[in-house]
Amino acid sequence: MFKRITYLEKHSELSLDQFFAHWATTHADIARELPGVTCYLQNHVHSHSPTAEAGESFRIDGIVELWFDSPEVVGASHDSAVAERLIDDELRFLSGLTGGPVEGGEPHEHRPFKVWVLGLGSLQSDLSEAAAWLDSTAEGMPGEIGRECNRLAENPQLLLRDSLRHEPRIPDVALALGFATAEEAEFAAQSLVSTYDGRSNASVENIHVYLASEVAIL
Repeated sequence: MFKRITYLEKHSELSLDQFFAHWATTHADIARELPGVTCYLQNHVHSHSPTAEAGESFRIDGIVELWFDSPEVVGASHDSAVAERLIDDELRFLSGLTGGPVEGGEPHEHRPFKVWVLGLGSLQSDLSEAAAWLDSTAEGMPGEIGRECNRLAENPQLLLRDSLRHEPRIPDVALALGFATAEEAEFAAQSLVSTYDGRSNASVENIHVYLASEVAIL
């Protein structure tokens, strides 16, 4: 199964609630018709915490997780009439969009809240090593009900839009921890920021922690 993660920045004229509402209704209704999509999860970002040594933050208000049966299906989806409708609608609620194929988890049961840990692999690092380090240092979070550690695919073909801003460099590793309650997720986010503030690893840099709620679309 083929997975893609896309990072979204809301339109500057919209409030966060307006952005979430449009994305979860009007845009999601179009996306449900994409050919070949087997699972579509939205992650609505509510807060962001950089670690002490983090550099410039990723400008993220939403995280898309999409699964397809195969890379060939992805190409067919990109060329479909539904994709054109999605691109037209993006201008109504987005200022930025950057996506890419990842190696990571399979579709899973609903996890109401998620803590995302995003980082860049150092130029000398192996991304599997970077992902393993992020994963291991996040062990033991109270209330965790599941996780995926995603890493950017080798030589990825990024998803960009000419009319929207994109990240100068997409996160190389994206660890997502699931929780049943907002309180458990908030505690985990704070704990992880403290964890990464006190530790360093040559394989990962620019670590940021995002707290989000999950909306299952498909």
